[in-house]
Amino acid sequence: MILVIGGFGQGKLESFQEYMQSQNRGLLEQIVEEDILDGDIFVEEVAEPWTKEEVADEVVLDHPIIFNHFHDMVRCLYLDDTVDHKDSVEEIETYLWSRLQKTLKNCKWILCDEVGNGVIPISGADRDYRMVVGRLQSRLAKEAEEVYRMTCGMPTKIK
Repeated sequence: MILVIGGFGQGKLESFQEYMQSQNRGLLEQIVEEDILDGDIFVEEVAEPWTKEEVADEVVLDHPIIFNHFHDMVRCLYLDDTVDHKDSVEEIETYLWSRLQKTLKNCKWILCDEVGNGVIPISGADRDYRMVVGRLQSRLAKEAEEVYRMTCGMPTKIK
């Protein structure tokens, strides 16, 4: 799996598409995107949308995929009723990691915004969300074959 991290609008998806074209492979991998308006997750070119619960708990994809906006999926799960926000950040991280395992199993590329940079949120829940995303990124980076950080559309290989 290849993990690509970077700030919002830094060219993570565009870089992936350019890489696929340079390899003469086309866009074979399907793209998991989040529709922020209704919280549903869908795979591009598939007629019916999948809910976040189906992606996290039920659906085991049989083809390699690129998971775009991983941080948004974490936010959907973080705000889910099954998360006890009285738990420690470590407990929430472990719980979310276990829920995401089926989804991550076939991911070949994971694109995730860096949400830990910038102004520290006033809300404790937002601070915890930032920390959980960072911890999950660290877990992904340990498992990844390659890790890239995107800045201004330029990928830098960090693993």
